Formats: sequence, structure tokens, C-alpha cells
Amino acid sequence: MLQTTKIRTRLSHDLGIESSAAQKMGLPYGSTIPWIAEIPDFGAHIEQGLGGFPGEFEVPDLMGDHQFDRTLMIQKMSGDTGLSQRAIKRWLSQKEVELHHAGGTIIQIVPKKIHGLRYSGSARQLRKRK
Repeated sequence: MLQTTKIRTRLSHDLGIESSAAQKMGLPYGSTIPWIAEIPDFGAHIEQGLGGFPGEFEVPDLMGDHQFDRTLMIQKMSGDTGLSQRAIKRWLSQKEVELHHAGGTIIQIVPKKIHGLRYSGSARQLRKRK
């Protein structure tokens, strides 16, 4: 996984990305990722979904379990677009994007390279609620 350095403590708690990690993520040197309540905010890097599906969307009943939640996310995308779950999975793979727990029931579609940033956040918080 990617390594990060230069944590700057400001109100926004931005995480500065070192040059080698920024390069792997396809970001310019000195880029920052804002953190809100222990969760990276990839909002500046959201990808539009298949067939005009929004890059950020809500999925009820998330549990914080990646497999279970991913199934719910794909079902939501499939139901809203009318495309098969298989087509959604294929598109995610071909576009090299991931479904990111952005906090609570909010999901973001973000590039795999950026999502590779090591963190524990929203899914972990969902598991703690139990």
C-alpha cells in the first residue's frame, strides 16, 4: 500500500502526500487529502458513475463489512441505472475505480490509485456502532 507523510494539524486535518506516493496516485507533488472525522475526503477526485450515475450517492443499511456493503452498493447502482450487477462490476474494474465509504451511508466512486491510501475510517466507524 501507499505510504503517506507530512501530517499537518489544522482544523481541516489535511494529509500531505509525499512525492513518491503522489506520483503513484496520479496526483501532483504537494497534494493534500482532507480528513474529516478520521475519514479521508476524496470528494475532489470523484468519478462520475456509469450511465450518468452520480459519483457520490447514499446507500442505506451499510454495516462496515466490505463484502456485504459492496454488494449493497452494487445493488443500488444496478437498481438505479437498470443495468445488471455484472455490468456494474465490469465497469468498476475497467474504469479502475473503487467504492469508498465516505462517512455514514455516503459512498464515493474514486480512482483505485487514490483509494489505495492506507487509512481506516468510515467502515470501521460503522462496525463500532454495533
